[in-house]
Amino acid sequence: MALALALGAPSAVANDKRILAKDDIEFADALKRAGYRDLSDSVLAAIERSSGGTGESALGVAVSRLKGQREDAEKEPDLRKRVDALAKLVEATEAFAQAHQGTDAGTDATESLPGLYQAVGETTTAALATVTVPEEATELRTKGGKMFERAIDALQKEIAEVQEKRKAVSEKGDDPDEKLENQYITASYSLARTYYFHGLLLEPGSFARTNRLESAINVLNDFSIDFSDRLQCFEGYIYAALCYKELGQPDKVVEYFDAAIALRDFPGFEPNSKGVYQLQTVDGATDLVSAAVLQKALYLSEKNDFAGAMAAIKDYFATTPEPEKALKGLALLVLEAETYGKLGDQKSLETVAQELVKLDPHGPGGARGRELLGEGGSTALGSTDLLRLAEQAIASNDFERAIGIYQQVISSARGSTEQANISTQAGVSLGALLSRTDVLAAVAVWETIAERFQQGKDASECLWRTVQGYSSLQAAEHRPYYKAHARERMAMLVSRYPKSQYAPKAAILEGQFLEGDGDFSGAAGIYEAVPAGSPNFLHEEGLYRAGNAWTRQASKHFQGKKNGDGKQAVSKAEADFQKAKAALDTAAAGTLDTKAQEFLTGLAFNARMGIVNLYLMKEINRAADVIALCDEAEQKYSDDTEKVATVRAARMKAFISLGKVDEAMALLDAQIKKNPDSTASGPSAAALAGVLDARGAEKRKADPNSADAETLWQKAANYYFRAIQGQVEGKEPIRVEEFEVIVNRLYVLAMHFDRVPDDVDSFIDWTGTPKSDDLFEKVAVAYAAELPYTPSNAPRIKLARSHGFLHQWEQASERYAEIFDQEHLIDASGGFNQAVLRQTPELLLAYLEWGVCEREVGVATADQTRLKRATTIFDNLLLGTTKGGKTWWQAKYFQIRTMLDRGDYDHAGLAMRDVERNNQDFDDNKYNLRDRFHKLRDEVARKVDPTNAPPVEPTPPVKKPK
Repeated sequence: MALALALGAPSAVANDKRILAKDDIEFADALKRAGYRDLSDSVLAAIERSSGGTGESALGVAVSRLKGQREDAEKEPDLRKRVDALAKLVEATEAFAQAHQGTDAGTDATESLPGLYQAVGETTTAALATVTVPEEATELRTKGGKMFERAIDALQKEIAEVQEKRKAVSEKGDDPDEKLENQYITASYSLARTYYFHGLLLEPGSFARTNRLESAINVLNDFSIDFSDRLQCFEGYIYAALCYKELGQPDKVVEYFDAAIALRDFPGFEPNSKGVYQLQTVDGATDLVSAAVLQKALYLSEKNDFAGAMAAIKDYFATTPEPEKALKGLALLVLEAETYGKLGDQKSLETVAQELVKLDPHGPGGARGRELLGEGGSTALGSTDLLRLAEQAIASNDFERAIGIYQQVISSARGSTEQANISTQAGVSLGALLSRTDVLAAVAVWETIAERFQQGKDASECLWRTVQGYSSLQAAEHRPYYKAHARERMAMLVSRYPKSQYAPKAAILEGQFLEGDGDFSGAAGIYEAVPAGSPNFLHEEGLYRAGNAWTRQASKHFQGKKNGDGKQAVSKAEADFQKAKAALDTAAAGTLDTKAQEFLTGLAFNARMGIVNLYLMKEINRAADVIALCDEAEQKYSDDTEKVATVRAARMKAFISLGKVDEAMALLDAQIKKNPDSTASGPSAAALAGVLDARGAEKRKADPNSADAETLWQKAANYYFRAIQGQVEGKEPIRVEEFEVIVNRLYVLAMHFDRVPDDVDSFIDWTGTPKSDDLFEKVAVAYAAELPYTPSNAPRIKLARSHGFLHQWEQASERYAEIFDQEHLIDASGGFNQAVLRQTPELLLAYLEWGVCEREVGVATADQTRLKRATTIFDNLLLGTTKGGKTWWQAKYFQIRTMLDRGDYDHAGLAMRDVERNNQDFDDNKYNLRDRFHKLRDEVARKVDPTNAPPVEPTPPVKKPK
């Protein structure tokens, strides 16, 4: 379904700026998430073309690509290469930010730089641990150091500018500007952390390292004087302690850790009757104390002061509310158990370890608890238990720990048959883990295990995986060495384990080798030569694979413009598929093994679809013959919903290929009418929707007022929803990537059908009226269905916004409230949490929309509480956004509007006069707010002093018709 949509919808992006003027970059990002990276890049290129390479759309594309480059860089397994990739990205981002100052895209790029600097530094530090050559270490430190120096220079410059502004505010005698204060706090704290991380990167014992660490301490000390009531102050004490640790000043280390822990002595956290501090009253307080205690206890343990470490841990658990749930709660439990072990208290160790298993049974805490239980004499884990522990580590995505456990099992194995069995089992899994990043290492493991434990029950599988590994390497690198080794190990497998389930697959694998070399005709010959009667139905499988190989050969010829050779290959592919179809049908009917039946039936179906796909090739142009084939297949597999859906989608492609779109629609409509509750029509509906969508774009491109385009888009919308209806109604699982692409497209179409202007992204700027048959109703239902399947806020915001476009203010407000219950956009200081905004910048508009919805509900229900909440939201936005920007102007308008709603006329008048005094004509209509402000100004004037209200124009008399 996703592919059909992806091939249909991008053409709409490329051909019609009007219909895809909204959410187009999100559409491209969705394609990328769904695995269509090439299509995503094509869509971004189309957006650039439609914008002429200029404007916010083009800049947004550039920022999207920069983000994609960071994702690619951070996936690079080689640390040295990752450093280089990140460094180049920093240079590109800096250049972009400098070139586009003052734009939203430029601001986004600027705000991403500190995180990039830190990523370079931290990656460099990790890479240093793997370097043994001094010159390479120096080179790495130099590269990483430049990034940190650049970050430090930028932060120092920002702090100096902010200080000047703070000084100006102070000299005027005004109250501190909250936005400036928050900016200063963020920059200062970032500078201290940057000094610290840079110090860690520098040569131990060097003057430069000492200087950086001392600079971090100085900034943190100044910070603690100016902002002693902020959580960042106490977190800064932790970093100061870490700096003193690196400087070798142990007394200061403990002193500053204790200063961080002393957060709990702050007013408002007073202990209750049980001595438990009430840290839960402020978000983040418990987490911070847990982190400080953990660092202190680790430090004391490093100094062999186990009694001191234990005292700190016990005090934490005795005085902290829900201590295990804090950020470092489980880590402290692990450390407590380990410390008991060092103190020789095995009984207490086991008690704490069991608690870890109970609290975190499937996570790393529970896994470590089981490990600790296995380290004491009487409870030592055997090899079987260790295998189970490794499986639990894999389930928790702790692959490094699993690899270590498997290595432990193998290295401790002796000569018994049982040990050979366990070791080969461990070897299969160890190689599988290693193959995720290093296929050659995995092959070495499998090969070694197969040779060392030849009698193990999984030795044949290790040898088979060795063959497959060499085959994979050969396909990727085309080295004769790999092919020779694969064939040698394959011969060994057949000789050593002739009754193994893997031995008969040798011929099939030889064909795969040839396919990997691009010799499709040679592979087909090997597959065709597998004799009838071979075990495991390899003859039947070989026929099917031969058809596939000839199909690939045909495609190869067609790409090389050798149509004659291509058509010969198609004839051979068709012949083999026909033979395979008959042989597989017979074999399936002749076996009682249900698994074998399922396998054979699946291949028989694939053979039929292989013929269908041959006929659908544009060089063959036999789409008309596909219809009969699909009819036969649908009848044969009528009980299999998934197969029926595949067949119908193929039939739909045939109709589309024949240009019979009307017939395709008639067929699909008939299927839906016959069985309206079936989900089998989903793929067909998606394919047809994409075609109609693209045709609508073509019509609109030729005629901006095309009624045909409207009709096509309306039909496309209906089919798009049909494509996901089974998922929306819970009849089938939601496939998030393809589902989200379709729903986002429906959202765009809903805005179009409601005639939302191109430059409007939110209902707060829309003056239209929802339609009675509004598509937004379906969109809202779809987004609501998706929510349990994704942690992303994007569909949550779209759901709330859909309710807003429908003027369903209560529902919209509830949805926004759910978002901001989870996302702590306002931090403990009362300002915007910049880390949250950097991660999800769209939350700012959503926050404004929440305020508008709260106001609408408050006005409709005369609820002063809702109006007061709306006012708080607008006040926060005015303090936390750039004055004169779009969000600031919108918040100012609604702030004054809500003052009137609350009956606070005097303050509304003062606020309006203040705006007019500083802005001659409000926003100069830059954000389409001038007329709204003019009307609001008149209304304020009437409320404040009715005698000064502007004269009301007389209403002309209404003439009665004769």
